[in-house]
Amino acid sequence: MPPSIALIIYGSVTGTSVGRLFAAGLLPAIVIASILIAYCIVFSSIKGYERAPFPSLRQILVAFKDAAWGLGLPVILLGASTVASLLRPNRRRSPVYMACL
Repeated sequence: MPPSIALIIYGSVTGTSVGRLFAAGLLPAIVIASILIAYCIVFSSIKGYERAPFPSLRQILVAFKDAAWGLGLPVILLGASTVASLLRPNRRRSPVYMACL
């Protein structure tokens, strides 16, 4: 599914618009995802697999609390670098990527 490194390389080598390549790759990605979803539904109903129970609200809140710092780290780093004007606008994302790695 776009964005794909192959599309970026192809667009830069051939001079084709990368945005148009992403737009062209979106429909096949949606079709393939729909086919895989339908396959999983049919296969699980044929095999008789039971559905997993839905988590309670308490379980959801505990999971969110455990993941809050990890999910909020890119927002905190982007906000701090923007407010402090430490980085140019096109370089603000690199510390976020490094922190996530």
